[in-house]
Order: sequence, then structure tokens, then C-alpha cells
Amino acid sequence: MPNTNRIRGFLDRITPERIEEIRNEIQEKEDTLIHEAEDGNRLDETHKEMVLNYIRDNLIPEHPTDIQNLMLQFISSAFSYSVLREELKRQFLELCHQDRYPILRDHMILLSRIFNENRFEIENFWEPNSLLELATEIQNQRQYDLNSRSPFNRIISILLTAPQVISQLFENNLNEKYEEIEALQNITDPIERATALWVFAENLHNHDDLKIKNVGTVLVCDFLKECGFKQYAKIDVQMIRAIRNIIGEEDVKFNNFELFVGTQWIAEKIDMTPFKLDKILYIYGKYF
Repeated sequence: MPNTNRIRGFLDRITPERIEEIRNEIQEKEDTLIHEAEDGNRLDETHKEMVLNYIRDNLIPEHPTDIQNLMLQFISSAFSYSVLREELKRQFLELCHQDRYPILRDHMILLSRIFNENRFEIENFWEPNSLLELATEIQNQRQYDLNSRSPFNRIISILLTAPQVISQLFENNLNEKYEEIEALQNITDPIERATALWVFAENLHNHDDLKIKNVGTVLVCDFLKECGFKQYAKIDVQMIRAIRNIIGEEDVKFNNFELFVGTQWIAEKIDMTPFKLDKILYIYGKYF
């Protein structure tokens, strides 16, 4: 079980006055984003839609209702690592003439173009076993170096390892898993809740003897967040900066788990879900 003693110590020193300052700072960022999405032209279409749906209207994504859409969401989140995400945006513009970050079904089209394989655009091929067979066929033909850090090698290594784990964990008990996560979200204490949610995410990408390559707990948290579990948030560059600033310890090196705990605690104090806090800090950090 991860140790929470250090992060508890820092959070316990945050005063009520500082909490009110944080609330006002986040509200200002929220107001700026909503104004920009409604009347400005700075945000791309992907982020404008995120602001209108998830920040202005307080919507939460619906849980995927079948294993194919769950698999698609996992791949979309697994590809959201910054270096890979930027490369896929470049490919999306070059191959599909779309100048925005690809999400969800965009990846069906983009993978089809990248690998010259139109089966990626068929929904049934996002069933884990079919996706694994397709990725294996591509790897047998092209022989990517699966230990390389270059984008296409990372992509194929994820496609070769994620389906087995997702299939084993979710395929036969999708609703049971959802109920398990919902129960964790209902833990009252934010630090205990954060610990339980983090451990669940950690076990998902490294399940028994199966490990998803090039995917860690942070990207799994993004996957669960985008599946509609509102107590999850992704620890990205914007979130790291924000939590350090809020805690008032810019020079302290917190690990990802401690930062995740910080999102739960802060969101609770300002009466906001970690999901919404994530969206505000992420989109604001990209444009302002």
C-alpha cells in the first residue's frame, strides 16, 4: 500500500484562507475557459467541446457499454502520453487533414491510415481478441522493435499487450468492475479514497503476469477518468504544476501517487470533482 504520511503532512498545513484563494483561482480559470469556448477562437475544436460539455455544463462521460468501446477508450488514453499524442496529431493532420488532437473514434481512422489496414475502422475489430490478432499480424509483417521509444513502436507494443489485460479484467464482468470502481469512489475520506483508486489503477496495467507495455498508472487513471469515473484525474504537467503551487512547495519532488492524493484532497476542499479539476487545469495550462 502506498505511503500517505508525507503528503498528509503537507496538506494538513494548508490553511482555510489558502483554500479560499485556490477556489477563486480555479473559478477564474473556469470562467476564462468558458468565455473562450463560447466567444473566442483560441481553442481547437476538441478542447472547445471539452470545455462546453465538461466544464460549463458539468457533464461526465458515460461508462462504455460494451467491451469494444471500452477497448477504444483505453487505447485513446494510452496514446495520450504527450510525445505520442503530439506525433499522432501531426499524423492526423497529414493523413486525415484534421488539425486537432485525435480522440476515441478518430483513432480508428488514424490507425487505419498509419498501418494501411482498414480493419481498424470496423467496430468488431475493437473486441480485444480481434484487435490483438490484427496487431500481431501487423507486427509479423513489419517487425517493429518493441523496445524502441519511437512513436510507431510504442503504438504497436500497446496494441499487442493491452487487449489481453482488458479482456481478462473486463470482458466477462463489465458491470461488476464498474460497481467495484463506484464503491471505491464512495469512500468518504479523500486520502483513503485516493489510495484505493490509485491501487486499482496500478493493478490494472500490471495484472498478475500480464503487463501493458508503455502504459503506467497515470495513463490508466486517464482511461478511468474518461470512462466517466469522476474521482479520477490524470497527473500531467499542468496538474503537477498546479498541485505544487497549491501546496506551496515548488521545490519538493512529489511522486505521482502523492500528486494524485493532492487532486482528491483539493477537489474535495473546493467542492469540485477531480474530473472537472483535471479538465480545467489541463485545458487552461495548454492555452494560457
